[in-house]
This record gives sequence, structure tokens and C-alpha cells, in this order.
Amino acid sequence: MTPEIRAEGFVLSKRPFRESDQIYTVFTREYGKIDFKAKGSRKISSKLASHLEPFSRSYFHLIQGKRGNILIAVEAQERYMDIRRKSNNLLLATHANYLIDIASKWRQVDDELYDMLCEWFLLLNVHDEYSDAHARWLLGSFAMKLLGYCGYKPEIHQCLQCKKAIKPGAFAWSGLRGGIVCRTCLEDYRQDWMTARIIQDDAIKLMRFAYSEGFESHLNLRLNTGIISEFLELVESLFLAHLPILPSFSLPGFLLAFEGENR
Repeated sequence: MTPEIRAEGFVLSKRPFRESDQIYTVFTREYGKIDFKAKGSRKISSKLASHLEPFSRSYFHLIQGKRGNILIAVEAQERYMDIRRKSNNLLLATHANYLIDIASKWRQVDDELYDMLCEWFLLLNVHDEYSDAHARWLLGSFAMKLLGYCGYKPEIHQCLQCKKAIKPGAFAWSGLRGGIVCRTCLEDYRQDWMTARIIQDDAIKLMRFAYSEGFESHLNLRLNTGIISEFLELVESLFLAHLPILPSFSLPGFLLAFEGENR
């Protein structure tokens, strides 16, 4: 009997295959990130296409063929339609999908990451369009949490070198080494910390908040534009240093452009 896969998940991306088919990449609760071929899904008459839209939680029924998984049935469980009506929220959802696609590993099950994705789409669906500052903060926080779930959580509480707790105003940051180093170790081991840079206390506070609090709590903060920019630079330095696939956009740069477009 042909092996079958039944899973709940979200479409992350799709690409054309042959004349009328498409290959979909989805993140599922049961199997992590997987892909499958949807035959005929590019046809206007396809009954599958409406259930394979992004930002919908769907139930997939697949069979495992010799050349990969093949979709035989799909049913949308929850459609987050209001996301598409708010340009800021649509951009946040689209870029979050892209970041999960490049950061997550194939068939690595992660219930916490899946739950975060459910929380994320619900948040973007029910809330009105976010301010520019909160949009930048939210995407940076999403990226930060994603890195942690994918095994790239930085050290943001103690020195990577001496393992002592960090004191305010007495540390530097290294995305390459994955965390913070105290000023004493920075001076004593200069060769090891050539890429470290001095940062503001508030940027690390945002990192800690991003890890420890849910997205709803993020909306209550009073945000400083300069600190958000530095926070985003720190997050991006982790992506550039540790992910096998580099993002196709600059996290701080994209959001600054995004901010300008929505004024």
C-alpha cells in the first residue's frame, strides 16, 4: 500500500512545475516543513487552488510517490482573509513565511514554532493596520523567536567568554559568535572578538523581551525608532552569520523602505 501523509499546516511558498502543476512547501504540525506536488493546481478550473492560498491553516492528505509527495486532497480549516485587506499586515505575513521557509529544516517537527505561526496569523488577522514602528518591531521579534526555535538562540544574559552575568553598559555584541561579551573579556581577548560592536542596553532589552513575551504584549511598548533599528541590525547579524541561506532582503533596510511607503 502506498504510504500516506495526513497533516495540518500552512503554505509557505509555491513554484510552477511543468505545464499545469505546482510544487508547494508547507510547514505542518506533524512533520515540520515538507513539500508536495499539486497536479493541475495552476488551471483556472482547479478545485484545489482555493484551499492552497497562503495565510490559511489547511488539512493536507498526501501520498508518497517515487518522486516525492503528491497532494490528493486538501481542506482549509481557517482562512485569515482580513490579512489581505491590510497592506502592512500582508507584508508582515508574507515576509514571515519567507523567513520560516529559509530558516526551518526539512521534516524537523517543532510544536512551539507551529503554535507561534498560528498566533502570528491570528494577530495579523484580527488587529487593525499597525503603525510603522510596531510593524518593524513585530517582524524583528518574529525573526528573533524563529531563530531561537531553529537552534540559533543567542546568549543575551551572560558573557560568552567568562560566563558571568552581564552588567548594564558593559558589554558588546557579536552576531558571528552568537551573543554578548563583557567589556573585560573584550579587552583581554581582542583577537577572539574582533567582530564585536558596542551596543545600547535597550537593544538587548528588546531582544530579551522578544524571546520572553507573546506578540500581544509587544503592542504595549513605547518604541524608539533608533533602538528598533539597532535591534533589527542585531537580529539580521544572526541570520547572516548562522543560516545556510541568506535572506533576499535586508531586514532593517526593507522595513525602513516599508515605513516610508506607508507614511
